[in-house]
Amino acid sequence: MKKLVVLIWGTRPEVIKIAPVYLELKRRSDLRILNVMTGQHRELLRGLIELFELESIIDLGIHHKSDLSQFSAQLIQSLQEKVFNQFSVDLVYVQGDTTTAMNAALVAFYNRVPVAHIEAGLRTYDSYSPFPEEMNRQLISRMARWSFCPTKGAKENLLKEGYPESQALVTGNTVVDALRRVRKQTLSDRYISEVLPEESPDLFQLFKDGPLKIASCLKALVTFHRRESLASGVHEVFSAIVEIAQKNKDVHFIFPVHLNPKVAQSATLYFQHIDNVHLLPPLSYRPMIFLFDQVDFALSDSGGLQEEFPEMQKPLLILRANTERPEVVHLGLARLIGTHKKNVIFETESLLTALRKNEAPHWFRQAPNPYGDGLASQRIVECCFPIDLQASSLQEPINENLLHGLNQDSLNFTVQTL
Repeated sequence: MKKLVVLIWGTRPEVIKIAPVYLELKRRSDLRILNVMTGQHRELLRGLIELFELESIIDLGIHHKSDLSQFSAQLIQSLQEKVFNQFSVDLVYVQGDTTTAMNAALVAFYNRVPVAHIEAGLRTYDSYSPFPEEMNRQLISRMARWSFCPTKGAKENLLKEGYPESQALVTGNTVVDALRRVRKQTLSDRYISEVLPEESPDLFQLFKDGPLKIASCLKALVTFHRRESLASGVHEVFSAIVEIAQKNKDVHFIFPVHLNPKVAQSATLYFQHIDNVHLLPPLSYRPMIFLFDQVDFALSDSGGLQEEFPEMQKPLLILRANTERPEVVHLGLARLIGTHKKNVIFETESLLTALRKNEAPHWFRQAPNPYGDGLASQRIVECCFPIDLQASSLQEPINENLLHGLNQDSLNFTVQTL
């Protein structure tokens, strides 16, 4: 009898990172596959299900309008009633550190179903930064049968916590698999002329007839949404960008605004009269990858962007006080600058000075993406469901030393306030 594999997801990053595993599982005739959508970020999943051809989906229909406790309670009950009471599940895949992933792992554990954790071992060891993600991923690690680590450093974190080495595998990050697949599309002339106008008319107009059609102007991507940054970080970061934009009229900031009402309201308040800050609705995945290729650098507090942007070999300024992805900082692909206004202004101005001279900033180094080679999903499926390697396109496991990982204790990425 075919084994039943269930993939449980609810947010945009989860879909992007779990889809390559789903596509790899689909190639296996000995498996049945079920997708479960929780609804945690329903509005942000626009187009992703079709883009990655996800099928056999159960929609739990939970709307994340409540607080974390209420959402978790609804999710646990719904997963039990609509999935585990209805099907004999052999394996559950969860991805990352979302509230969906943590509760899905918990329900699977309660039902004695093994859990495979994609993107395991990331740590800041600060329970409230990022919140609630840091605690979510630590709890998942306690329940996971397999932990698939994006880097050697992530695996070392797990081993330090007592996780069995035989159950932790360095695979690379599936986000690289997804990005490389989609980037082949967004670099094509057909995508730019025919598809982009449909997927993001506002972004298309900026580059077709707007100020960004001037190739010589410098362009920056801005994203900002993290829960722990919203209290004081919004004012500090947004006022810094206003000052930088007013002083540097030749620099254009493209800001796809998160659906979080506080972020959206603040962005409108700060930037509506700044001509070279362009506020856009949230971008779906392909337009965002297209934008990666158009900009010269990025300012962001996004964890996912820290994994994706290294593919572009362009500078990234991280708007956070710490990061669970230290590899990009260590390799010189990104710089951790915090959210204090003076820091943001100083680091951005220094970067602009270098770019105007056609130079890289002093800290930037071109390096291979530390998060993988595009084959992570193959390694993940092969670990859970081994097949004859001679019949597989995957000839050997990844060399962990190629994924530049560091033990968190060996790094000191403390943002100094100027």
